[in-house]
Amino acid sequence: MKRPWHIWTIYIACILLGLPAMGWFTHKSLDVDRAESLARAKIEHEGIVQAALWRMDAELLTPLVAQETTRPLVAYQTVEQSLQAPSARCEPLVLQPEPYVKLNFQYNADGTVQSPQAASDDTASWAVKQGTTYENIQLSKRRLSQLEQTTNRNRLLKMLPADALPHPSPAPNSNASVFSYNNEAVISHLQGLGSSNISDHDHSPSAFGLDELTDTRLAEETTEFQQSAIQTQRQVVSNSRKAVRDLRRRNEFVQSTTRQSSPTQRSEPVRVSTLSEEHVAPIEVIEGITNPLWIGGELLLARRVHLNQSVIIQGAWLDWTKLKSDLLSMIAEELPHADLVPLRPDDIPNASRALAALPAELIVPQPNIPPAHWLSPMRLSIGIAWTGLLASLVAVAILLAGVISLSERRADFVSAVTHELRTPLTTFRMYAEMLAEDMVRDPQQKKDYAQTLHREASRLSHLVDNVLSYSRLERGTTPKTGETITVHQLLEPTLQVLKDRLEQAGMTIELHAERDTTDITLTTDPSAVEQILFNLIDNACKYAASTDDPRVLLNVHSTPQHIELSVTDHGPGIDASLSKRLFQPFSKSAEEAAHSCPGVGLGLALSHRLARQLGGKLTWVPTRPGATFRLSLPRT
Repeated sequence: MKRPWHIWTIYIACILLGLPAMGWFTHKSLDVDRAESLARAKIEHEGIVQAALWRMDAELLTPLVAQETTRPLVAYQTVEQSLQAPSARCEPLVLQPEPYVKLNFQYNADGTVQSPQAASDDTASWAVKQGTTYENIQLSKRRLSQLEQTTNRNRLLKMLPADALPHPSPAPNSNASVFSYNNEAVISHLQGLGSSNISDHDHSPSAFGLDELTDTRLAEETTEFQQSAIQTQRQVVSNSRKAVRDLRRRNEFVQSTTRQSSPTQRSEPVRVSTLSEEHVAPIEVIEGITNPLWIGGELLLARRVHLNQSVIIQGAWLDWTKLKSDLLSMIAEELPHADLVPLRPDDIPNASRALAALPAELIVPQPNIPPAHWLSPMRLSIGIAWTGLLASLVAVAILLAGVISLSERRADFVSAVTHELRTPLTTFRMYAEMLAEDMVRDPQQKKDYAQTLHREASRLSHLVDNVLSYSRLERGTTPKTGETITVHQLLEPTLQVLKDRLEQAGMTIELHAERDTTDITLTTDPSAVEQILFNLIDNACKYAASTDDPRVLLNVHSTPQHIELSVTDHGPGIDASLSKRLFQPFSKSAEEAAHSCPGVGLGLALSHRLARQLGGKLTWVPTRPGATFRLSLPRT
């Protein structure tokens, strides 16, 4: 092959085209894998967050809100009012009934504020008998004073909804609200973003701001990454929709629990007490919806109460610091770095983080999402693909190198054969012309010419036999069936042929066999063994004929499994650098054939292949001086 670089150039060009494409595919696939891993981690994290919100709402906040929302009207009367009306059905809240309530208060129609926990000096002893302490009374007075400084009746009236409770009390499955901090603001905000305008089954491009594209054009004109962006937006909308549904369910839970705790006194007469006399008269009572309010960093639960023509405000001042601490401790194991912040009317709400019972939002840091596992299906598939690609590239490179090398050696073989044939053909032609024209008169000279022609004919016959034998081996022709013979029967006819070849080169052969070795039997093909030994002897004749020691040694050695036949000459030997291609076919070029001994470099390769087909092997044994080849044949 004259220009193998053409083939290598095309091969490298294919690699340069294929590897970037494979790299781009790998990069995008890893992006998809990372996105999927991130999505799975976020979904799992969102599940933990929603479970935490449910726990806080259901286990702590809902009972607290229900308790404070459903307190009867007369529970907010002062100790003095209670003592002047001993027959009243409900005792005042002398003690804080919940650990998270700082103070229960009532703003009267005249703007004054009172608390059942802040007993006057005249009634303090009675309150202490009911279970409170003087320290708690003083603390409640200080808190009442602080509340007066923080807010007033008019401010609270502006912030409280004017909606009244349903009358009579609604059934537990009713949709009427008894408690609200305007959860609908969260839902309305999401509706403003457009999420609620998309139905669960609406996946048209117009639903995602792609009105200019029809469904058909979307499939035809959008790229893979545009479609991926659309899928991401759909997922965002779906997550928002789920968050709204979850918030509504938690809000319904709060409403249901509160309704089940509602008192029945709303439809009964209310006892009104004064300092001088006691009157019992039915009064029209319209109780409003309880609403949580953030005022000056403090959290209040308050409601309007209409008593005939006057309006009072009743409620509870919650201990947000303790409430927040206990809420976060409930979820500390699942969300150790979470925080709760007030959710004011002007804040942008987040339905997936908002509490249903109080206007507060759970702040959760982004989770530390580990990278995708290196044995994920996507990464494993990419690894297999790359392994297959690289293995294919290496295999193709080895195949190309082998084909190019074989083509070059076969071209050298053709040149070597041509050179080998030219010399004997020239000799044949010249001697044949001289003999045909009777130009040689001397009988001895004629005999020498005839021997030369015979020798050249044998040389050509040996060359042709080697080529044909190797050709049969390349085609996979089945060898002859082995014969069971002794070593003596194998070597006796072969020795004569070897002696004749050595005599032509002026050399001799010596047989050295161990005792009883020649009687050992083996199953082999005698003709193949003869051809192997003849090729070895022929090489010795070519390279060792001009040495001082013209002997060739044939040693026979036996092992428990093999019979070893070693051929050793006393020539210049073989350079170790040439040992790797000793048994390669067509390894001698025309130039080497012209400047070395005759031959085409096929004898050793043929002998090596024949030895393997016989079940043995032919190896070169480094020796100095000379060269030694060992043929191992299996014993019977």
